[in-house]
Amino acid sequence: MKEKKSFHIGTGITSLLMIFVVLCLTTFGILSYSSANAEYTLTIKNADYVTNYYSVYSMGAEALAKIDRIIYQERSTEETKSEEYLLSVENKLKEIKFTKGSIEITRESNSLYVTYLCEITNGQDLKLDILINDKEDAQRYKVISCFVKSEIGEMSYEEELPDMWGE
Repeated sequence: MKEKKSFHIGTGITSLLMIFVVLCLTTFGILSYSSANAEYTLTIKNADYVTNYYSVYSMGAEALAKIDRIIYQERSTEETKSEEYLLSVENKLKEIKFTKGSIEITRESNSLYVTYLCEITNGQDLKLDILINDKEDAQRYKVISCFVKSEIGEMSYEEELPDMWGE
């Protein structure tokens, strides 16, 4: 009798193929998890930054409101003479307490410059520059600039913010 020669797949090759498929699926699963975890971490960092940024931005609006209140009160006071107006405003501004941030006051002839600085994160600050006009001027103050100031090593970066003050 003649022997038939035929190729017969044994259980060994099937097992090896199954092990290979399981290893591939496990590898893809680990890579997917790793990628999703990195995206999640980045999203959390971004959410924290945006929350902190808008918190500081609202503090800038709060600081401007406090400054405007002082200017308005001093302009409304009949007793304050035009010559004493900026000095009176400057003295009252020095007494303001802020929850976060600080102001710097600079006086030049008939104008008073106020700069509000508040830290967003390490190396990034919100900077709000305000010009307080003389008592006779129709406009009480003008927001000169509002931007995020970043310092990374020796580099400096400033990003102008959209005009939220409506001027």
